[in-house]
Amino acid sequence: MGAVCALGLSSVGSSIATAGKAQRLQELRERPRGDDEIELTLEKSPRVETAGEDVSIVKRFVGIVIAGMPAIYGLIITVMILARLNNSHTTYTDSQGFKDLGAGLTVGLCAIASGYALSIIKPAFGKQFTTTVLLDIYAEAIALYGLIGALLFSS
Repeated sequence: MGAVCALGLSSVGSSIATAGKAQRLQELRERPRGDDEIELTLEKSPRVETAGEDVSIVKRFVGIVIAGMPAIYGLIITVMILARLNNSHTTYTDSQGFKDLGAGLTVGLCAIASGYALSIIKPAFGKQFTTTVLLDIYAEAIALYGLIGALLFSS
């Protein structure tokens, strides 16, 4: 059950974050731009013209890539739990099962909280891009703390 909770709940958290980020990008694409918000950049990466705004494709997908990280944390815990189950040298006790369930719930529920936080952060480009990335990293840190707690629970 711990492996199912870890992978299932963390995948739900990542999907919430990805859906929220995609929705926010679509809203940003449809809003009109003012003349005072135009900024000149010297980047040579591929560009996309969006509502009068020239933005790097890489900058568009930074938030979506960060939104996928909680699922990877759940996968790490799932692999650790399943490796312990398949170990024929030791017996799997009820105590270890409850520890693994707690670890799976910890990483999964923290990933859902992180996914919700990531989904409400509105992407910004230009001068606010660095601030948006920092907010994404701080929201994703909730899932990282869940991974650390799950590692402590399962050991």
